[in-house]
Amino acid sequence: FISRGDPHLIFKGNESFLTFVSVSNTPNTTGEYDLRKIEYSLSQERLRRRIETHLDSFSGGATAMIGERVLNLTFSYWGQGEWQGFWDSTKGTPDNADDSLPEAVKITISTQDEKAHEPPLILSTVVYLPVRG
Repeated sequence: FISRGDPHLIFKGNESFLTFVSVSNTPNTTGEYDLRKIEYSLSQERLRRRIETHLDSFSGGATAMIGERVLNLTFSYWGQGEWQGFWDSTKGTPDNADDSLPEAVKITISTQDEKAHEPPLILSTVVYLPVRG
């Protein structure tokens, strides 16, 4: 996700997946941090999180199913005054000064109980991202 040929700290997504690079603390160590590429997506009604932990990793990282009976997962990205269905930070800003992040990400998820006795539960939240001003 970061290499000599591609130095971008990515934040990419469309309506069905989101991939970004995050800083994380190494457990049981002080002052040591690592970059991780994290991806969220939906596969066969299962919410999937994939984490890639090494630079130039060829293993594809570790995938965990973190939710079941998920009917829908949708991402929207706020930028340039409107919600958009796609974002790619590696495209940069219009003045090419920096990789660009959306101002916010809206996440909507719908789930169903095991026996489908109840209507689907639809939850939505907006996550505001800190940006340089």
